[in-house]
Amino acid sequence: MSESILVENDWIRPTVDNRGFMFKKMTRLSRDFVAYSATADHPVLDVGCAYGVATLPILALKKPVVAADLDQYHLDCLIESTPEEQRPYLSTRHGMFPGDFEFSPSSFSAVHFSHVLHFLKGEEIINGLEKARTWLTPTGKMFISVCTPYLTKLGVQEDFEKRLEAGDPWPGETDLTVHGEEFIKHMPDTSRASFIHLFTKQTLEPLVASCGFTIEQLYYDELVVNDDIKPFFDGRGRSILSLVASRAKENHH
Repeated sequence: MSESILVENDWIRPTVDNRGFMFKKMTRLSRDFVAYSATADHPVLDVGCAYGVATLPILALKKPVVAADLDQYHLDCLIESTPEEQRPYLSTRHGMFPGDFEFSPSSFSAVHFSHVLHFLKGEEIINGLEKARTWLTPTGKMFISVCTPYLTKLGVQEDFEKRLEAGDPWPGETDLTVHGEEFIKHMPDTSRASFIHLFTKQTLEPLVASCGFTIEQLYYDELVVNDDIKPFFDGRGRSILSLVASRAKENHH
């Protein structure tokens, strides 16, 4: 890949909120979220929806979606892309997760966090997961995908493993201005992130379980991109980590 800035193409669309890109081809996790939403008996929540890669296919099924994002411009683009007859199924929420969002208990059949939680500090993630658990119906599911320290362009795997071994509770909290110059220099100014929180199976699974979830699936995956930009997002099969969880049953002693 050339040293050029990554611009919009058939595979990616840069965001304008300093949160990287929206990937136009859904990962297996997001496709599973869409498929699950087809059977939902309550609305579903797409947090960090960006321009709506996962929201639009659910609206096409005429299922209600609450699309939440940090940037109103993304939400305006999503509304514009939604065909007139599907707009009644779309609600949007503008704000920063988790602090800006409150929903009633058991409001959603599914909650989707695709490339969202890795922009939060550890304590914010705990707060967000605990909130998400209350928002789900008792049979609801949560879909998460996050970046991993195996992204070769980041060059932080060794550092991550040392910190993990040393007992750092959040070994994946990474200052990209220190560690990720090689990574972020290809991003346009409006999409360039300064912080990322990387996870492995070993760190994500106990975190999600501790917030009251039962993990159903946990697997590494790659982003769906073309050969030109693949080197940028390459993790040798492990650039992202995906997790599907359901609400753990309440303990009755």
